[in-house]
Amino acid sequence: MLRIALLSAARDEEALPNGTNPYGQRYLVDFDLVRQDKAVRIWSAWIVRIGEDPPRLTSGFVL
Repeated sequence: MLRIALLSAARDEEALPNGTNPYGQRYLVDFDLVRQDKAVRIWSAWIVRIGEDPPRLTSGFVL
């Protein structure tokens, strides 16, 4: 379930640029994960590596 939520957020939510490093462009994606009438805020960090198109998850936290 978490994997599907993270991939959906990466596709559907606003990705905020968060700088670059030698490997590529970094992005932050925050979203609410709702399950059984409860919600938590998820912060996720992604990178689009140089020469690649798909983003890769680098970290995530429950806020």
